[in-house]
Amino acid sequence: MADANFREAIRNKMPVLKQPDATIAAVQNEYFNQMINNTSKLFVCPCCARKNKIYKYRVNGTMIRHIIQWRKIAEAKNGNPQEWVHASHEFPQGRASALKFRYWQIIEKLEGRGPDGRPTSGLWRLTDGGLAFVNNLARTYQYVYVFQDEVLYYGGDIYSIEEYCDAEGFRWEELFRG
Repeated sequence: MADANFREAIRNKMPVLKQPDATIAAVQNEYFNQMINNTSKLFVCPCCARKNKIYKYRVNGTMIRHIIQWRKIAEAKNGNPQEWVHASHEFPQGRASALKFRYWQIIEKLEGRGPDGRPTSGLWRLTDGGLAFVNNLARTYQYVYVFQDEVLYYGGDIYSIEEYCDAEGFRWEELFRG
């Protein structure tokens, strides 16, 4: 079975490790190190043949625009900028971009059921740190590295929302107040 997986990986031009004499822990460690050094590539696990990748996300202008808009939408509901917002209703086109902020803990998902007993899937809100970030009172790392939907580490420079806006060529004050 391992040989078939190895051939499939070569056919798809994906790197794979093959160390028959190594222990599983050593193979997993080498596999993980190669993934860290090649975050743009898809890897096939030598132990289980699962395809994996470390995703590197960067805060960008679209995300910044959406998170400022998020604050405005939440505040318009009842004056609370941390009100729960239904992401798919409010951001039908930009939902994926806005929801990446969960990795920076700028937003959080409501788990379980709401006060009316209905499932809360899709309800998100700004965290305390997220509100501070949107209000230009906190800073965050430029990059986050994610493996199987879990944050591995943060990297790059640390910026405020105003600094991100400047780098993207627009003004935070205009977006925030406009």
